[in-house]
Amino acid sequence: MRIGIDCRKILNPEAGEVGGVAHYTHYLVRELLKLDEKNEYILFFDNRILSTKPYEQKNVTIRQFPFYQYKRYLPIAYSHMLISAFITREKLDLFHSPATILPYLYTGRSVITVHDFAIYEHADWFPSKYLSRQQLSTHMLVPRSVRAAEKIIAISEHTKKDLKKHFHVSESRVHVIPLGVSRESVTPDASAKTKAHFRLPEHFFLFLGTIEPRKNIEGLIAAFRVAFPKLKVAKTLVVAGGRGWKNESIFKAVAFANKALEPWQGGHPPVRFLGPVTHEHKLALIAGATAFVWPSLYEGFGLPVLEAMSLGAPVLTSNTTSLPEVVGDAALLVNPNSEREIAEALVRLDHDEPLRMALREKGREHSQQFSWKTTAEKTLEVYRKVAGNGTLDK
Repeated sequence: MRIGIDCRKILNPEAGEVGGVAHYTHYLVRELLKLDEKNEYILFFDNRILSTKPYEQKNVTIRQFPFYQYKRYLPIAYSHMLISAFITREKLDLFHSPATILPYLYTGRSVITVHDFAIYEHADWFPSKYLSRQQLSTHMLVPRSVRAAEKIIAISEHTKKDLKKHFHVSESRVHVIPLGVSRESVTPDASAKTKAHFRLPEHFFLFLGTIEPRKNIEGLIAAFRVAFPKLKVAKTLVVAGGRGWKNESIFKAVAFANKALEPWQGGHPPVRFLGPVTHEHKLALIAGATAFVWPSLYEGFGLPVLEAMSLGAPVLTSNTTSLPEVVGDAALLVNPNSEREIAEALVRLDHDEPLRMALREKGREHSQQFSWKTTAEKTLEVYRKVAGNGTLDK
């Protein structure tokens, strides 16, 4: 059986592919290839990928779109026509798009994965230029892909709910397959070195994610200001991550909080912005944090909170969208629109060491339910259904 997977958005920091879809594609493909050595996999890349070596094995064929470097000079319709023709000539039994959109003229059997519908739910969170560029996708490509795919993988029940809300998809076509989490560990020495590298105090709250409106960083900073006079242990909020969009007011909130909370204790500004961090520093920051705080307004899944739990960090997150189904009872849940609730939870985590220890233990245990191997196994089952009544080799 010939299975094609679109790998153009696979994890590739050099080309800027570092987000949720990139991680999903990388770990899904990696685990599929470990599980399945009998079926043929045709992996489609573009010239931004410098090395495909991690994905090469006996039952894998690597294909690179030869015309990708000319994409910006091609009309969208022509680009989709070329991509569709390139994929069709491989005579696939099914084609999987992990990033929702199918090539517009592709008519073979297909599977898509949908991650979230934030742009449909909250267009105001996105810049007008971005919305303008995405009109073709939101009004034509995504609707057409949802109609054309034989099966749709949703990464959470909440994403499935939004999918059905916006596109009225039948229940039988949608399969909820949660993401996995990588099993990584951090030594106390690595955490100590990272704290020293960034000149951080021993105790701090950590937010780590893209600096953009839906992450509710302004609300978190406002709540931290409210909580600050009552904090005894963690009197620093660390914000780390790459700059997204519409974030001018977020940086103003950082500056305002630091000015309002003067004089600083121990020379540490109460709110520290670190910017983007390396993977190693990211892990060490999470493992060394007093708590990982992530009161996001909207998530299709919320992988960072799962990663934090797997690393043993107590987690505070939102009681909305997909986050409650991801964390279960292993985190403190708050209304992200209530500065009071967030502030009270910060004070609880600061004062209550037994609570932090309990959340560390529960988080580690809960995260064990999520593995990329399971994600791949369930995805293979979807492939079998698309191929026809379990005819894929096992």
